[in-house]
Amino acid sequence: MKKEISIIVFWGAIWGLVEATLGYILHIINLGFFNISGLIMFPIGFYFMNRAYKECNKISVIFYVSIIAAFIKLTNLIIPGMIVMKVVNPATAILLEGICVLGIYKLFEKNNNYFKYILPILVSLGWRGAYALLIKLSIISGTITYFNFIVLEGVINSVFIFTLLEVPENRLKVIKTFKYPLGVSFSILALAVVIQWIL
Repeated sequence: MKKEISIIVFWGAIWGLVEATLGYILHIINLGFFNISGLIMFPIGFYFMNRAYKECNKISVIFYVSIIAAFIKLTNLIIPGMIVMKVVNPATAILLEGICVLGIYKLFEKNNNYFKYILPILVSLGWRGAYALLIKLSIISGTITYFNFIVLEGVINSVFIFTLLEVPENRLKVIKTFKYPLGVSFSILALAVVIQWIL
């Protein structure tokens, strides 16, 4: 149980740290037609969720990892003058990513013959469709081109994810031998929160 908590905190914190650094940089880059941040950050987040799932062999940890990453985003709400929706929108996206990946893993839990071939497109289109629907039906604000956001960017996401899934396990020796000390996991979590506040 202790190791499982450490694994969840570790990968959630790493995800939050990457969001606070690389994600911040990518948000500054404007390609006009595509959201460069969305193209890259979801496959990275997926990798962290999938890694935690493989380490724990429990589907539920997928969502728990997204909760940690979303929590790091939401800590910005304590900063005076922060625009609430600029914090809530990305945190909502992260949670939807976790819910979508969890749901699809659960759906194919007992039938995974072709899972790795359809998984990338299902998770990419799934969370994007849910987020677009949420934006349209709720108070969460944002203007997006639905076709670009769901279909075009979703297909690009799926290509990145498929590539990540094809990385052989024997090339991940450092990760597979890591013991996940609880202190290290929570130290990374604290670092991610601090960097989130700074940036």
